Amino acid sequence: MGKSLYIAEKPSVAQEFAKALKMKTRRQDGYLESEDAVVTWCVGHLVTMSYPEAYDPALKRWNLETLPFIPQEFQYEVIPAVAKQFKIVAVDAPFFNQSTSTVAIDHEKAQYDVARKTLHENQGNRILYIAGKKNGFVTTQRLEGMKRLAAQEGLSLFVRQGDFSEKKARQLTFQYARNRDIIVCASDLMAIGAMRALQEMDIFRPVCGFDGITLMGYAGKQMNTVKQDFYRVSSEAMEEMGRLLEGGEGRAVVLDFSIVRMQYLDIIC
Repeated sequence: MGKSLYIAEKPSVAQEFAKALKMKTRRQDGYLESEDAVVTWCVGHLVTMSYPEAYDPALKRWNLETLPFIPQEFQYEVIPAVAKQFKIVAVDAPFFNQSTSTVAIDHEKAQYDVARKTLHENQGNRILYIAGKKNGFVTTQRLEGMKRLAAQEGLSLFVRQGDFSEKKARQLTFQYARNRDIIVCASDLMAIGAMRALQEMDIFRPVCGFDGITLMGYAGKQMNTVKQDFYRVSSEAMEEMGRLLEGGEGRAVVLDFSIVRMQYLDIIC
């Protein structure tokens, strides 16, 4: 079982955390550790805004002709004196480096697998794909899975952004479902919205989702979905944070997933 993580502003506050929670801790390099928890600290500020010369070396010398300098997109950097204390574990992020780890499933493969299963269980080649938020990492990865499937199976893929919103997915289904054979949604919540719309339209279209949330069972119809173990995701993230704090290098941790069929019987006791 993973340990609880507490992040304080500075070492003295971390010690007060441990005292208030009655932890028996051992002082480590950059954190306090007990049998079931880790308390670390930020040493005040860990990150600062980059100086002008980081944008353009010519800005290192101040000149009235170049002031004020207001960048279109601000850059940030770790303060060198506290770089050792700066560690990150990101969930569903597109990168990792020496001090940053990411924990995620393979979203491209998962989206491909659940859509392919739904396609092969039903007839049709006109797919309405309701994607997540535009340009997001998860959205991009899942869309790549759909594009790969469409290319392999010769499908007509029609993509619209649902923004992970049940309401928007419902609206898109009303608008486009009649001319499509199968509806693939990038989240269970959007799949619920699509299924509700189909029921109101009194037409049937196979629908599949992504995430495996219990709420999906209340849609009243069977649907394929990608089941993630969110407890394991959080547990792995905590374990990875502990490994980084002990001096380990950042890495990508890829977790497994399963394709399941959610139905009402799955949610009743």
